This record gives sequence, structure tokens and C-alpha cells, in this order.
Amino acid sequence: HTAATWAAVNGAGLMELRQAFGWTGLAMPNRYVSKAEQLGQQGAEKAAAAMNVLNREPAKIVRLGR
Repeated sequence: HTAATWAAVNGAGLMELRQAFGWTGLAMPNRYVSKAEQLGQQGAEKAAAAMNVLNREPAKIVRLGR
């Protein structure tokens, strides 16, 4: 699980994960890519909060379509 998570965090796509770990479908690699996206968003939110030196209201985060 750790290897798949770190691979996704470092940019591995669905097909790369599927091939590397021998999964037949996309359900399993999608779990790891989704988790990586969630971790990235949380990190961006924490960084934005840390840089908010003027204590302004946080910006609205908009998820862009794929």
C-alpha cells in the first residue's frame, strides 16, 4: 500500500500503477490516485493558511474538471 501511495503522490497515473502492481482493473489504482489528490489538496490548503499573514478570509478552492 505504501509503495502505491507514494508512486501516486509522485505522479504515477492509473495505467502506470495498474501495470506496476499487476492489477487488472482501474478500481485499485484509482484509490491511490484519489488519495494522492486528496493529500495534495490538504497540503496546498495548509501552505495557503500558513502564508496568510494578513489574516484574510481563505480563498475558495475550485476543483477543475479533467
